[in-house]
Amino acid sequence: MILCRTLGPVELSIHGSPAPAELLWRKPFALLVYLARSPALTRNREHLVGLLWSDSPEGAARHSLNEALRVLRRGLGDSALSTTAQQVRLTAGAVTLDTELLDQRMEAKDWAGAEGLIAGEFLEGFALPDAQEFQHWLDAERLAWTRRASEALTQRAQELLATGTIGAAIDVADRGLGLDRFAEPLLRVLLRALALDDNRAAALQRFDAFQKSMTEELSAAPEPETRELVERIRRGSHRPRPITAEGEAVPPLVGRGAQMQLILGEWEASRSRRRAALVMIQGESGIGKTHLLDEMRSHFELDGAAVLAVRAVDSEQQQAESVILGLARGGLLTLKGIRAARPDALASFAAADPQWRETYGHITAKPLPIARALVEVLQVGLEEQPAVLVVDDAQWADPESLEALDLVLRDLARCPLLVIVAATAEPARAELDALHSSIGGDIPGASVALNTLTSTDLRTLARWWFPTYTDTALERVSRRIATDSAGIPLLAAELFRAVAAGLDLAGTAQTWPSPFRTLDHSLPTDLPGAVTAAIRVRFRRLSQPAQQVTGYASVLDGRFDAELMGRLLDQPASALVPALDELEWSRWLVSDARGYTFAARLMKDVVAQDMLTEGQRRRIREKINEGLP
Repeated sequence: MILCRTLGPVELSIHGSPAPAELLWRKPFALLVYLARSPALTRNREHLVGLLWSDSPEGAARHSLNEALRVLRRGLGDSALSTTAQQVRLTAGAVTLDTELLDQRMEAKDWAGAEGLIAGEFLEGFALPDAQEFQHWLDAERLAWTRRASEALTQRAQELLATGTIGAAIDVADRGLGLDRFAEPLLRVLLRALALDDNRAAALQRFDAFQKSMTEELSAAPEPETRELVERIRRGSHRPRPITAEGEAVPPLVGRGAQMQLILGEWEASRSRRRAALVMIQGESGIGKTHLLDEMRSHFELDGAAVLAVRAVDSEQQQAESVILGLARGGLLTLKGIRAARPDALASFAAADPQWRETYGHITAKPLPIARALVEVLQVGLEEQPAVLVVDDAQWADPESLEALDLVLRDLARCPLLVIVAATAEPARAELDALHSSIGGDIPGASVALNTLTSTDLRTLARWWFPTYTDTALERVSRRIATDSAGIPLLAAELFRAVAAGLDLAGTAQTWPSPFRTLDHSLPTDLPGAVTAAIRVRFRRLSQPAQQVTGYASVLDGRFDAELMGRLLDQPASALVPALDELEWSRWLVSDARGYTFAARLMKDVVAQDMLTEGQRRRIREKINEGLP
């Protein structure tokens, strides 16, 4: 096989070995590439003479053409070329250009393969100053293949971004902009990637430089889509990646690329086709549902979506419509355009929620049922902007709210709305089963299952945590953590963090989990000693105020806010803000408009049972009973 690489520095190989040097002489090589890019691989002799030797006398030019053909025959083989008195033809299949391969891979949507072919501009560094017609053709080809390469690199960067591989997406987009400086689709991917990487300042700086160059060199302005993205980055809520209490960055999300792509695909279809869709995320406790939702939220917000999020807790399962009211506080109130909603719908939320009452309490209309009010308010808001409605830990949601989600999906079927419901398999809920069974039938959408981390995933995390370790050491620690964590991301993260803090995992690892027992079924005393030791190490590294808040929170049922915790600890709520922020940053706690809960129930149980004495637990319960209204 004869392969000619043109997308970057020129290279010619025959059966994998470098071609004879004479084949890379400028005029023979130019003739070869030109014939390979010609219709039917054929050109008229007169045309070729005028293309490459227009400055030479006719006889000399024809001789030069014949000499170039002789060089090609000698290097490629006699069968590679056929000539007549009038025409020169390159035999079909004699030479393969990388441009052909690029087209094939782009047609197959093999963006990784396409990226691997692009090493620079078409015939990088190649020129024939004495052949102006060829130079004109070369300039046109460079422009065409630069645009084609830019398209491929844009798709590849978007693919990487959709799988959470942010660093690689930045590298690809940067490389593409080095090839095509004013490719705005590439710029938009780069800006999104930088923003998702918590580097908004760098994103804005790149845009400012791009805009300045475009104005000065092209007398043009960036496209509206680019400017809108920049404004979202500029004014968007600052939700940086979490860090630990010690200021360490939280490790990247691994092993969830396919799931992220699936969810983003449903989101793109929902907003582009203006249709409501449902995504059900399932997995046991500690499997990373909340972490995945956190990552996805940033993607949605950069697309201009309103994100309405709520997390259910078991203590509210018997409180009718508690999830709907949580959504009312979790973003519904700030949805654009809802002032135009029916007065009776606004009155429904004003009657049920103090925050809504401040704005809409003056409305005297008779309230609607709260589920119907949710549909009416959402419908008006969705005329202004697409939205994503998220219910995490939906296994604890009240039945009325889950039934309302089905109503929302059906009544708003032609609106740009994505509903995401994340839940464990237990306890079994008939309402969740009904929602799940509707996917692909009455309601578009997808089911996403989160599984435990693979050995490859754990090695990736080990390399992130321990960049100086040898391959042997990385294999040893990742294998031990795989045994102790059973591949559950929450436990693996705790073990990696504890090892980085000095925990010694020496000793025999126990087989875990027991058959037919999930993390929810396992008491802290059932877990491997390394896991509880890891959580203990992390707890002791918290500040004393944060440890105190965590201890009280572990004994509380349900969610709490700063005011309640302040009453329990006999402190002003404002004095607890640093401790609460520390716990939220380090992912002990998560919060929404209704208060704080533990990020993982296991952490709550371990603290309550392993980090407090029975006397401490009793005194805290007494204080809670005294402090609760």
